[in-house]
Amino acid sequence: MFEDLFNFKAKRKIIQEASWASILGLYLGISLAVGLVMGIGLDRMLGTKPWFTFIFLGYGVLAGFKYLHDGYKQGKW
Repeated sequence: MFEDLFNFKAKRKIIQEASWASILGLYLGISLAVGLVMGIGLDRMLGTKPWFTFIFLGYGVLAGFKYLHDGYKQGKW
């Protein structure tokens, strides 16, 4: 009956998986935000309205998916 309360290995695995999922969300969000801010900043400085925003937003998406792929390759997912 009390074995589930003190099953620290199972709880540790659940906590690790939840932390990796939250880190993934942070990396995806941060990489998109950084790409968007850089693109908007360059567009304002150079006067090329949507081009750098799209380019750097694409780089942000690629960076987020690269982290997802690297985590999958290392067996973290």
